[in-house]
Amino acid sequence: MCQMTGARRVLEFGTLWGYSTIWFARAVGADRHVTTLEVDEQYGSSGQEHPVVVRHQGLEPRTR
Repeated sequence: MCQMTGARRVLEFGTLWGYSTIWFARAVGADRHVTTLEVDEQYGSSGQEHPVVVRHQGLEPRTR
């Protein structure tokens, strides 16, 4: 959907482990951004690990 519409920015609610974030970041391309939020405190600690997952995939510059 991101590729089809030419999305330049994505706002994702519900980060959890970052799986969808990785796919969004790949879909929007290198010069665009994904902002992802985790609002559930139960999963807030997993959000601390999210940048590691994204960094491992080489997508850190595309995410916030």
